[in-house]
Amino acid sequence: VVLTCALLITPAATARMWSSRLSVNVILASAIGAVSGALGTVISASIEKAPAGPSIVIVASALAVASFIVKNALLGNARRGSLS
Repeated sequence: VVLTCALLITPAATARMWSSRLSVNVILASAIGAVSGALGTVISASIEKAPAGPSIVIVASALAVASFIVKNALLGNARRGSLS
C-alpha cells in the first residue's frame, strides 16, 4: 500500500512544486512518472535482486528532492535580486 501511494503521489507532488495550473501539472507529473519508471526499471535490471517497484520509488523520490533543491536555489537567487 505504501509503495502504491509513493508511486502515485511523488510525481504529482514534484510537478506541483513547479506549477499551479492543472494542465501543466498533469503533463509534468506524467513526464516525471515516465522518467522514474524507465530509470527505475533500468536500475532494477542492472542490479541483481533489486526489485523494480522500490527502484522506481527511489528514482521518483530523488527527482523530488533534486527538484526541491533546485527550486529553492532559484528562489533564493531571485530573492537576492540575481538569477546567475
